[in-house]
Amino acid sequence: MGRTLCRMVGGIRKAMGAAPPAGGNPSLFIHRRPFPNLGESMTQDEQKVWCVIHSHVGRSHAVTRDALKALTCLPDRLIRDIITTLRNKHGKLICSTQERPGGYFIAESITELETCRNLEAAREQSVRENRQFYDRALNVANSQQQDLFGGDNA
Repeated sequence: MGRTLCRMVGGIRKAMGAAPPAGGNPSLFIHRRPFPNLGESMTQDEQKVWCVIHSHVGRSHAVTRDALKALTCLPDRLIRDIITTLRNKHGKLICSTQERPGGYFIAESITELETCRNLEAAREQSVRENRQFYDRALNVANSQQQDLFGGDNA
């Protein structure tokens, strides 16, 4: 099933002008298997998504979420969950870019991998700052609620 699916999706990718998988260029080692698949076999939906992404090597060849939806016939939320699973359970080094039009790709070089890592670090910092804001707001709200209802001061 997996090979047939990849052949079918491969024909569609070719028509869209996707980059072919890298040949013998040693600088393109990243798209190969950097980690073992960690003992888990992929579901059919995971195979669909991986078949599309694995040949999009390099940020300039990123596949958009809309294209992934069209090629896999899967909903956006499920695709994003599958990409997380492919990264965490199967050790796939799938990068993403937010530069228009955005999309997912396999890093073509260490520099691209570092760029993806730095983007994730910036996102992590932003999420941490937002959480700290909400923590402060909750502290204020809790102290005001205690004042309103007598709280510990009564």
